[in-house]
Amino acid sequence: MYGFVLFIVGALLKVACGRCIWFENCSQSPYLENNADKWLNCAYDGEAKEAPLLKLERICPHLDPSEGVCCSEKQLDVMEKNFNISASILGRCPTCLHNFKKNFCAMTCHPQQSYFPQGQVMTSNHFETQEEVSVISNVTYYVADEFVQRVYDSCKNVVTPSVSGTALKLMCGKWGDKLCSPYRWFRYLGSLSNGFTPFQIDYVFSGETRHHPIPEGIQFYNTVVESCDVGVNGVIMIIGIFNSFKMRRYYSLYISE
Repeated sequence: MYGFVLFIVGALLKVACGRCIWFENCSQSPYLENNADKWLNCAYDGEAKEAPLLKLERICPHLDPSEGVCCSEKQLDVMEKNFNISASILGRCPTCLHNFKKNFCAMTCHPQQSYFPQGQVMTSNHFETQEEVSVISNVTYYVADEFVQRVYDSCKNVVTPSVSGTALKLMCGKWGDKLCSPYRWFRYLGSLSNGFTPFQIDYVFSGETRHHPIPEGIQFYNTVVESCDVGVNGVIMIIGIFNSFKMRRYYSLYISE
């Protein structure tokens, strides 16, 4: 039986210190009928732990392993399975897919995790021991407009032949690719209605601060995002005849890797 004991974890977890809000899988999601590999994570107020180097390099290569991570090997395994589904839709542009992954890698594993997602906690039963444990039931995720816009721009024209249209025709819910926007896309990615998200992710974007008071110590996640004509790790992609493209690297006052 799931007993809800909800409270904002951000304040409790000493947000200003840049700590973790979770670590390891604790119980299967109660929000989805098909909840195989859909997990709620164990609440954890502590510092980042040693990173599983090979898996982190393969799944979230942009994260610095020397700083540790707020996710376990099992959490990385689950995230990789979800990324494989995304790759079947976004994989025609490796840079788009790489940018897309940064959003979830940061929320799940970033060593300064508590700066940008806040969690709500509920009690549940551990999937192995059946002991009562505290798990994160949903999160509020603070993300910079700059990051959201550039990830969207790198992916919006990726074609998916199976739907005779762009990837966003599949990935933007009721909006489809014609009415999709950066905000709408990310909100759909975080919604339980998409059938893949194990818990609700409520995005708050930096352009919405007038309507959403920002808790003390919270920062908006941002990092370098390349366009689809620039390969992963900044390698210029040659498309058709030799074209010249400018390398672009973006810097921000927001939190980044």
